[in-house]
Amino acid sequence: MCQIDNQKFGMFIAELRKEKHMTQKELADKLYVSDRTISKWERGAGMPQVSLLLPLAEHLNVTVTELLKGERMERRQLEIDEVNRLLEGAVQIGASKQHPYQKRRKKWMILYFLSVCLTALEICFFLMLGVPPTEVLTGNITTEILMLTFGFWACVLAKETLPRYYDENKINYFTDGFMHLSMPGLHFNNRNWIPVLVVVRIYTMVVMLLNPILFFLLKQVFAHTVWEIVQYILVFPIVFGLFIPVYTIGRKYEKL
Repeated sequence: MCQIDNQKFGMFIAELRKEKHMTQKELADKLYVSDRTISKWERGAGMPQVSLLLPLAEHLNVTVTELLKGERMERRQLEIDEVNRLLEGAVQIGASKQHPYQKRRKKWMILYFLSVCLTALEICFFLMLGVPPTEVLTGNITTEILMLTFGFWACVLAKETLPRYYDENKINYFTDGFMHLSMPGLHFNNRNWIPVLVVVRIYTMVVMLLNPILFFLLKQVFAHTVWEIVQYILVFPIVFGLFIPVYTIGRKYEKL
């Protein structure tokens, strides 16, 4: 495998960009990324995804091989093995970037199961205090089941990378087994997918933990007849409130 020099790669991009009298922002707009991303590449602090190499080379008027080598080459028939080694290096770099996510995924799984255990202990605590089971679970149980389900998917089952066509097209929905996310105005891609997953993970675990306490405290505030109605109404803002941070963080990282 041919090792790619990030510093040389970045300096070459900066040189080509300046030759074309383009700012980092102008080049970023052509690739649908942020100018901070271009700056990171040029400083050698990161590498573009493999899917961006061809459009980047085209906008800078060089071949992908020249781009990866960080230098201009004679216009000759390139050796196939040389091209394959360079592309293999680029793919390897992309894979190494994903590796830390896999480590963090294990941490999220541990946090999820810890949250489930703590939630179960909370419910048992209220039952031990003499709170009737119907008051602990009625209304509250619907939210808990939904958060358990969403949390299990996000922390245990969800893939941490999306198929390439999500980066190449503007897609505002995601389907994976029983999970379906549809967010008009938000386009899912590999730039915002991890932040979206993190939001879902945190939200579901926090709600799962705080929900029993919230319902118990509110039960003390409202009269019995009013509470019979309020407890069911509360389910909707709690559950659908998840979509607000998902949309916000998804839009923020959509083009980074």
